[in-house]
Amino acid sequence: MGDDDVATNEGLLVAWDTIGDAAMREAIRAFWSSSGDAMAVSDADGLVLLANPAYYQLYGYSPGDVVGQSFAVIFPESERAAAVERYRAVFRGPASTAAFEAVVRRADGSERVVDSRYTFLLRGDRRIAMLSTVRDITESKHLEAELREEVETLEILNRTGQQVAAELDLRALVQTVTDAATTLTGAGFGAFFYNVHDARGEAYTLYTLAGVAAEAFADFPMPRNTAIFGPTFRGEGILRLADVTADPRYGHNAPYAGMPAGHLPVRSYLAVPVVSRSGEVLGGLFFGHPEPGLFTARHERLVVGLAGQAAVAIDNARLVEAVREAVRAREGFLAIAAHELRTPITMLKGTVQLVTRQLRRADFDRDRALVQLGRLEGRIDHLTTLVGDILDVSQLRQGHLGLHQTRLDLVALARDVLAHFAEAPERSPAHELTLDADDQLWLDADPGRLEQVLTNLIANALKYSPEGGEVRCTIRREGDRALLAVRDHGLGIAPEVQGQLFKPFARVDQERAIRGLGLGLYITRELVERHGGAIDLDSAPGEGTVVTIRLPLPEVLAGPGETS
Repeated sequence: MGDDDVATNEGLLVAWDTIGDAAMREAIRAFWSSSGDAMAVSDADGLVLLANPAYYQLYGYSPGDVVGQSFAVIFPESERAAAVERYRAVFRGPASTAAFEAVVRRADGSERVVDSRYTFLLRGDRRIAMLSTVRDITESKHLEAELREEVETLEILNRTGQQVAAELDLRALVQTVTDAATTLTGAGFGAFFYNVHDARGEAYTLYTLAGVAAEAFADFPMPRNTAIFGPTFRGEGILRLADVTADPRYGHNAPYAGMPAGHLPVRSYLAVPVVSRSGEVLGGLFFGHPEPGLFTARHERLVVGLAGQAAVAIDNARLVEAVREAVRAREGFLAIAAHELRTPITMLKGTVQLVTRQLRRADFDRDRALVQLGRLEGRIDHLTTLVGDILDVSQLRQGHLGLHQTRLDLVALARDVLAHFAEAPERSPAHELTLDADDQLWLDADPGRLEQVLTNLIANALKYSPEGGEVRCTIRREGDRALLAVRDHGLGIAPEVQGQLFKPFARVDQERAIRGLGLGLYITRELVERHGGAIDLDSAPGEGTVVTIRLPLPEVLAGPGETS
């Protein structure tokens, strides 16, 4: 503290001179100069009288910029008048000390957070100046904010983890994850695009939003596998961009070549794929903000963690749904099986009782009894088929169903099967069975299983065809494949249920009194695929159905003979 500085205020000089001990004055001067805390003395109006070196270092001003000037120079210009009024109120107030936290501005324009503590210098009972001791607490405030943010983050992650672990509804759990991730990243908006499967087994995408109303995206198409979106939907990795509009992959896809008109502005961009334990890409989390450079490596780590939670939760939800579906299928199967087995057994019992009564009569009608026994045999065949289908499904699921392949003529096999149906006593004579094929077409297959496949297809075609309808079987060579198609002109099948038909216990029309366990097409597909073939179905309501099978032909087409 120099004499020139002290001379700037007569009252303060008097107060200083009242310290009579020269050693004490020297000690105070040394403390003043070496203190790590910024200190200043100011008068009743806030004009700075004295300041120590730490004060100049804290604010970046020189003594000429501070001494004799208002202390409020450390505040933004728009706040200075209010700061001076607060200061004057404190100076004239009843309290003997005061403390404040404030955000101040250094000479270079940077901002700091300071803790200021005020003590009055007195002459007698009169306040002649105020001593302010200022400490820079910017870093501690940052640490407090970071700690508070970490605590809040952990609370959100913990709460989200508990919610998604307990949630089995797919849309509810992805909404929970979307909301949490949007909050944690500070994004302007977030979205979770996720894949689901419809009744046909085909995948399509839904989404949840956070930060904006659903109407904000109602008029825009789903994201496509463009250069920007593609890596996420393919599960190739995380994409974090400070400014998506500056990325070389941005803006090259028609028809928008960038953001569609009316789309929310996006500069900062973060996208994280959601991948299941099996490696399947379940969807992606996407975040945007109108300002560039928002998302940090920390945000990325947080979203990756949430994506992992979401993947596990989705896997669990799907597993639970699969179990529920299996239980529903089992219960449905038991109900159908009980009905399908009870009906022919009841009819068998009735026929046996009728024939027994006739045998006991003196006027026994042999021809009538033979007809009834023929019907009895047909019902036994039906029961045998039902039991055989149940056993086949069990063997297929356990992987125990084997094939015994040999070289066979597919055309001859088809003729035999069609002949069997033509001669069946229960078949409606109004159905027309036709075969469109060359003389022969040899392939390697299990004769019994291939006969079962063709029998299932023709039985289904007859079952769903109207009286007088034609069922046509077509066989031809198609490159290195044998093509076998069965066409009917019956009910047809709605697109939304076609994907279910090759699953166990599926039937086209549950409301019609059509017999069957719904296992035929499932077994047929499994047998075809085990022969190395493929099966597909083409149908429309009211236009009939065609089921096509393609089986591999042997490399050398020869006559009959064992091949395996």
